[in-house]
Amino acid sequence: GQLAKVELIEEVKDPGFWVPSLALTADHSGLWCCYTVAEDASGVTVAVKQAVEILHMRDEFVFVRGTLQDGQVLIRGGVPRVVAGQQVRVKMTQPSVDSSAPWSTTSMPSSSVN
Repeated sequence: GQLAKVELIEEVKDPGFWVPSLALTADHSGLWCCYTVAEDASGVTVAVKQAVEILHMRDEFVFVRGTLQDGQVLIRGGVPRVVAGQQVRVKMTQPSVDSSAPWSTTSMPSSSVN
């Protein structure tokens, strides 16, 4: 009886994004969603609801696909208090994905709601 440590490397080839699990919230329809930020017609920064499907889970990150697009700013903090169309103030942070993580990530800027 010897113990062995096994580390599996997982390459995800599906299109999508790795996002912090704290960025997700349950939608009223029973599906999942997250929020991004965008300027509305009057130039105010607001939260925009994005529908997502969870494809993979790994530690505190989930791999999702849906209405998210590359280059959008993801709200990753304070999500339970956010509603679509709500005015938000953005505080940019660097993604906290470990560069030595054994999976590919798509870079997505993130923010928290103040």
